[in-house]
Amino acid sequence: MLAWLLRSPALSLPARRALLRALAGPLDVDPTPIATTTEWRDLDILVELTSPAGDAAFVAIEHKIKAREGDAQLAAYDQELVSLSAPVVAKVLLSFVGDEPQSGHSWRPCSYADLLDGLDQAVAHGENQHLSDYRALVRRLVACHRLVVHSAAYARHVFGEEAVDGGPTAGSVNYVERCRLRVTLQRAWLAEVTRRAQLSERRWSTKTDESNGVGLADFARVAHRGQLRIRYGVQLQNWQLKAFAQPWPYPKNVSDGERRAVEGVLDEIRDALGIARSARATADRGRGFRSFRIGADRTSRERYDVSSWAVEIARTLASLKGCLMAPNEVMSLATSVARLRLTRALASDRHSVRRTRPELSPKLSRCVGA
Repeated sequence: MLAWLLRSPALSLPARRALLRALAGPLDVDPTPIATTTEWRDLDILVELTSPAGDAAFVAIEHKIKAREGDAQLAAYDQELVSLSAPVVAKVLLSFVGDEPQSGHSWRPCSYADLLDGLDQAVAHGENQHLSDYRALVRRLVACHRLVVHSAAYARHVFGEEAVDGGPTAGSVNYVERCRLRVTLQRAWLAEVTRRAQLSERRWSTKTDESNGVGLADFARVAHRGQLRIRYGVQLQNWQLKAFAQPWPYPKNVSDGERRAVEGVLDEIRDALGIARSARATADRGRGFRSFRIGADRTSRERYDVSSWAVEIARTLASLKGCLMAPNEVMSLATSVARLRLTRALASDRHSVRRTRPELSPKLSRCVGA
């Protein structure tokens, strides 16, 4: 439907421009015609723009609602997009909650709330039945998203813990069941936990996923152990917080060296989080993923406290960061130590340098802050 709305002459050109800009952001091209191609080399929507002067440009849109980005999916699209005859001025990953891209370059995350904003702007340029129907559908989905975050009773139903009988949320409950959106809304709730943890500035990669039919929040980074890379961090699923380590990239069959590296990182995690020596990590099940269960059990009411989960996750990751630093952070620390030592050496020799090489005195003073 989105591709049709962007190209359909049933909508005015200003309406289609407003919808596209809500997703893609400001565009260098002010298009006269707008054309779309669906499933272009597996990309959901390729939008072709043509300016009044005849200049062309493209916008790529990958649209996810229930699914997540596949392994290196956006990076693969990047390789295909370079073959186009005109520049790609925007790349959009449209998903229910605005998932951050896990691969690729310069992809812009957009949520259904952003899509609804674009549809509202398009309607302002003139009503259309198809546009109004699609807008009503997206508005209902956005309402379900907001409800699962702000209503503990509704969240309990979405996570299968408690049925909702009647009340203002009953209609949304029925809608979720008909559309099979339960796991999608679980991921939306977990995405809100991720957002409140405010981890974007702390170099942790974050994503919401699905495992065994249940939503999963994943917070991770990669550490180097010799020639091997080990991905480690924290996951939240089924009200259980676990600290984990796994070989990276995730192998189909784990080697003995990868097992030993994972074991070593688990020992570091144990020390960082104060996990008892008697606690045993899970078995690797052939692929090397192992974890410790951490955190206390929560009551039914405590389980749906989004802010509390965010604080606990942020605190746990801060403890792990101090123990397992990424290579660039190790290099940064080593550089800082080297600079400190050099500054001290220069300061101790300042007076002798001033006596023997007075022309260096101003530069030396600036270097050591004297």
